[in-house]
Amino acid sequence: MKDYQRKHNGQRMPQSLYRKVLAIVRDYDRQVSAINDIYHSTPNNNSGGRYGHGSPTESKALKIVAMQKEVDAVNKALKAIPPEYRMPILDNIRYGYKREEWVMKQDLAHRSTWSRWRIEFLWNVAENLSLI
Repeated sequence: MKDYQRKHNGQRMPQSLYRKVLAIVRDYDRQVSAINDIYHSTPNNNSGGRYGHGSPTESKALKIVAMQKEVDAVNKALKAIPPEYRMPILDNIRYGYKREEWVMKQDLAHRSTWSRWRIEFLWNVAENLSLI
């Protein structure tokens, strides 16, 4: 899948940052399920190393906080785009579904409108994570 980056207000993200934001969005499902798994798992008593320093609950909480920050950034960015574009754009980034597959299911706007909302979503994710 080609990751073409359209300009946003006349500028582009650095390529490494753009790829990082794409990776965060593509990892969204795994992070949501990992957070749920951590909530429902039993603590690992040997997480503190050889001498048992550290708390298993604390290490679980730190993992959750780190992942939850990225999940919240994606959710907040989704709310900033129109509802009819949320799932198509998210599925396009996560699974590579093409715009044409969604156009057949529902009446979506022109390709340029689709692309504008896609790059707006990615910029919002980067801003929510304080990467820009």
